Amino acid sequence: MFDISYEDFFEDPLAQGRVEMPARYFKVYSINGLPKKKEEYKDGHIVMVVYYIAPDEILEEVLALFPEKMDIRIRNCIGEYIHTRSREFVKGELLFPESTWVKDRNGNEIYFSSGDGETIKSYFDESGKELYVFWYRDNELVNMETCNPKHNGFSHEDRSFFSLEKMKALAGFDWAAMGYFHHAEPVIPDSV
Repeated sequence: MFDISYEDFFEDPLAQGRVEMPARYFKVYSINGLPKKKEEYKDGHIVMVVYYIAPDEILEEVLALFPEKMDIRIRNCIGEYIHTRSREFVKGELLFPESTWVKDRNGNEIYFSSGDGETIKSYFDESGKELYVFWYRDNELVNMETCNPKHNGFSHEDRSFFSLEKMKALAGFDWAAMGYFHHAEPVIPDSV
């Protein structure tokens, strides 16, 4: 019924056939290629369950299945994007505000909001390389980080932060064509 796979603590896939598991990892139960449940292990013990709740499932019933610590996720496919909302519970009580993230068709996380007014959006090129990261507070752009090697040698090893005025002057940076990144909203791009 379920396909089983494993992910590291950051929810990136672990290679099949590993001899030894890291101290923290997820055991993933998937149906039709999409996770349904993830068990987070630390030093061989389950410390949390991540559960993708379906529209016909009742939250209280799911929380009763795993009473200690749960991350309940609601996943929606919108066009070529996967929009996920997450709420973390401890003993049935909501622990943190709802967080939200969006992944594109290549699995790149282009949007993340922690639910406290702070949002991060990432711009990827066609090959999947992250070029820019934008930070917002209360829907307004705060600053931008470039990972683009075209910008005077800046790279992942040497990231640099810019205000809006300074980033408009970066070589090859077309702010006018990047409407999705002007504000934290919308969550799902019209086109990226």
